[in-house]
Amino acid sequence: MMNKLASYLSPPSRQEFAETFRVAGRVSFWLQIALGAVSAVALLFAMFSRSFSDESGRQCRYR
Repeated sequence: MMNKLASYLSPPSRQEFAETFRVAGRVSFWLQIALGAVSAVALLFAMFSRSFSDESGRQCRYR
């Protein structure tokens, strides 16, 4: 039982450590791309919805 536990708790080799960071780097890169795309779509939606409401003569008042 202790040998099994010790094998799980042993520090990773340099190769395993590098592979973990490589995968984490790829995941975080694509996550940033996706979040940037979502925020760009939200910004475009906000810009165009405001310009459409200005053209229709209605004014937005926030209180």
